Amino acid sequence: MPSDLNHGPKLTRQQFDRAVVELYERQGHTLGTPHDAELRQRELNLLIDYRLGRDFPADRRIQLWKIQQRIEQRRFRTLAQSVLVKILPRVKINRFNVLLGFARQSYSEVLTSQEIAAFLSDE
Repeated sequence: MPSDLNHGPKLTRQQFDRAVVELYERQGHTLGTPHDAELRQRELNLLIDYRLGRDFPADRRIQLWKIQQRIEQRRFRTLAQSVLVKILPRVKINRFNVLLGFARQSYSEVLTSQEIAAFLSDE
């Protein structure tokens, strides 16, 4: 996989980590407030800058944000299912793989397979 996805320079790991810390320090504790979504969207944009490049198109960023919101909703449903699994041990759900498959499928609406690999990579 080529390291250049043609989306310009990327943030380094150190730049990304520092930017996320600064983002949360500036915002203070706002989780669960109306500003929470804005904060998460800014964090997603930093992740895009880090994994895909700073010049990743704005319209595709918006599409990824919408997908990210769908994934979050699915994650909350998956959490509820995990409670059900603890109550009813016979119900076996591989929650992580289901959620990961959903995320990959959702991201494929906007990203190429090469971009998905870079976006979901550990490094």
